Amino acid sequence: MGRRLLKELETELNKIKNPELKILTKQILLDCSDFNCDMGASSSGKYHPEFDLGPGGLIRHTKTTCRSIETIMKMWPQYDGTNWDIPYISMILHDMCKYTKLNQEHSHQDHPLLMAEKIRSFKPTSQGDWFLDYKELAENLEKIAQNVETHMSRWDTDRDENKIGEKPKNMENAFCAIADMISSQKYFCAFFNGNDLVDINNKDWKINK
Repeated sequence: MGRRLLKELETELNKIKNPELKILTKQILLDCSDFNCDMGASSSGKYHPEFDLGPGGLIRHTKTTCRSIETIMKMWPQYDGTNWDIPYISMILHDMCKYTKLNQEHSHQDHPLLMAEKIRSFKPTSQGDWFLDYKELAENLEKIAQNVETHMSRWDTDRDENKIGEKPKNMENAFCAIADMISSQKYFCAFFNGNDLVDINNKDWKINK
């Protein structure tokens, strides 16, 4: 499980600055289903821009959401080092429980809660060889889990009023929700070479459909 996710999201993982958080993020992805690599960001096709639909669409959405949170964080000087990593990792992981098993037809509506639970399950309980400060690491994982479970903002229940997420409680929760919301809009446009995001002035870019 998750080895294809590590490969598909290698560019994003390499932007994580804190080596401990990078290791934990990889471990969490390894516990997620590689079926996420095959599916679109919207299983119904009703939501998300065209390039987020079809095979690989969820990966492309993850990449554009990571780019969106980068753009938002550029406005705020406090986002450097580990502080920068927290919202960025949140966007890498935010949808990785949409699909949890092979050949799943519809995405889990409660994926924010499922993913947050998975993240919390990795909270270290003792100091390991590479945990320089396991208490701080646990606190950072809790912040990531909170960003993930609130990324759908006010849409925290399904049509039957079942709980599928939480509402944002602080500015960082809101930033992550905004990054996801912007990247999910039908009008949003990004350019890919394969599944890699490229700048529009790159002569090799093409829209991957």
